[in-house]
Amino acid sequence: MNEEAAIARNPHPILFALMTLPAGIAQGFLTITLPFIARKAGISVSAISSIIAIGLMPLILNFVWSPLLDLTLTYRRWCGIGACSCAGMLVLITAVPLRPATVNLVTLASFIMMTGSTLIAIPLGALIAYAVPDELKGRAAGCFQIGLTGAIGLGGGAGVWLAAHFSKPIITGVVLGLLSLACLVAIYLLPETARFMSGSIGRRILGIGREIWDLARHPCGALVVALVITPIGVGAANNLWSAVAEEWHVSVNTLAAVTGVAGACVTTLGCAIGGWWADRMDRRVVYLAAGMILVLVGSILAITPRTPVLFSAGTLSYTMTVGICNASFSALIFSTVGRGAAASKCAIIAGLGNLPNSYMTAFDGWLHDRSGSAVMLITEALVCLVLIVVMLVILRSVPALGLKTLAVPSRDFSDSFAE
Repeated sequence: MNEEAAIARNPHPILFALMTLPAGIAQGFLTITLPFIARKAGISVSAISSIIAIGLMPLILNFVWSPLLDLTLTYRRWCGIGACSCAGMLVLITAVPLRPATVNLVTLASFIMMTGSTLIAIPLGALIAYAVPDELKGRAAGCFQIGLTGAIGLGGGAGVWLAAHFSKPIITGVVLGLLSLACLVAIYLLPETARFMSGSIGRRILGIGREIWDLARHPCGALVVALVITPIGVGAANNLWSAVAEEWHVSVNTLAAVTGVAGACVTTLGCAIGGWWADRMDRRVVYLAAGMILVLVGSILAITPRTPVLFSAGTLSYTMTVGICNASFSALIFSTVGRGAAASKCAIIAGLGNLPNSYMTAFDGWLHDRSGSAVMLITEALVCLVLIVVMLVILRSVPALGLKTLAVPSRDFSDSFAE
């Protein structure tokens, strides 16, 4: 067994934070910087929300290509491919003059960019599922989300600042692209898996299929799947702050700070809290409780006066709570999938979990253009509140769900770690 194939069982959690940065920068650009640039170019909020919704679709469809990550190349190489894809598309999107005639091209480039981000997140999620002990998966999930969602705020806010201070948008794309590539240094610190799946490609694909089927029919797996396709804890309004900030009379510098450095800081805090919390309680309950906090914060923001101070306080509170939700969401996935075919199973559950981000973003944009931001936020909160109550009733009423260990048992089809 060669040295490159070996892996330490407990990789340091900070590595997951470093390697998810390019994926977060890409999503931050799509959901924060691009809406700002598009509004300046005269693109409607509904069109912007459509670009975002379609651009985020790879986060749902990643199950299509996830088996390749269990069967081919190495996790390091897939992460490198993903980071390069993100950087290239950042430059391309900003090089194209944004106007109604180029919306389709920008949408396609956004889709490719976010496909690259999944080639970073999926292998890292599989590594956590394999290598991190169950009692520490919350901490690992918190670091994973610190890098991902922290970079969404940092990269997005930096993008807004760059777009506001430089007349050529391509400068924004080049700076963010180079920053994404710089994060590849962490690949050399990331341990690699040793995968010993035996037999033909056909047999290994069948093995992955059996693992997925076992996950779907297990009570804990089925509940998690049902839970993550709801908009609980999604916080889709976070994708539209830069498009609706003018309603609160917010300046460009304030918007850049709130969605940028300040947003990254509170997101990091939220992810740390969520990871810590997820290691101390039933992770399903933590996820629902975090969603309830988000309902409260969104409702308060909807009914308070439209001032820059309240916008800053409200959106930062909302963003921090989304960080808690994201960390508990990831911890729930990593503790449920088990070890067999972890990349494929993580991708399926994470993809389903990102479905609400797309449909709620599109719905929020549609509702905003017809009824305003207050109705948008209140409606989002009411929908989530009803679903939280339903999920709590199911969790308490089904005896088979009262398990201390959430992990779905995995078949051993010669997929293991080097000792």
